[in-house]
Amino acid sequence: MNQTYILEFIGAMILAFLISLFGKGYAHLVLSIMLLLTGTLFTSNCFNPAIALCFFLTNKITLSMLWYYFALEISGALTGYYCGAYIKDFFIILL
Repeated sequence: MNQTYILEFIGAMILAFLISLFGKGYAHLVLSIMLLLTGTLFTSNCFNPAIALCFFLTNKITLSMLWYYFALEISGALTGYYCGAYIKDFFIILL
């Protein structure tokens, strides 16, 4: 794991925590926009686990969906096949 990935992941987790502290009414909208933006602004998917955590903290996603989300992330990272990540992002935005 390179240094850029680690820094990006730490930054994403901090940002997710900060967003979860704000009003729950706007959190879902903000995170949906973030999902769309991070798909084009960032080369790696390390932002996605932080967004999943933020959804969980704002009660917009259940624990079982959170585990499913991470399972897709892990499978995408291990296989290098990111089709599942795009399907997952679309599913999360629809919540």
